[in-house]
Amino acid sequence: MRCASWPSSRSSGSAWLVSSQRPFSNTTYDLLSKVFVAAVDLSTQRRLGGEIERLLFEETLIIYAYFHDTLFASQKKITGVDPAPTGQLLLWNAAKT
Repeated sequence: MRCASWPSSRSSGSAWLVSSQRPFSNTTYDLLSKVFVAAVDLSTQRRLGGEIERLLFEETLIIYAYFHDTLFASQKKITGVDPAPTGQLLLWNAAKT
């Protein structure tokens, strides 16, 4: 059995900041997030994290500060099932191995 929680790390161009209603797309964010992930020292991550926060604050229309905790479990042989924060299961990549 495997367990997963939301938000998933599935990327659609801009890390996990994607909803099915309104995707967020920003080349500056994409660059900052790639540099943040590659940074090895904490001070650089803090600086970049601050830049990312400021950018998101300025560019996003709505910031949801809370997502209900969701726990999802499936058999190990089932792959590609993504849980959504609304309790739905996104099955477009689902497969049995």
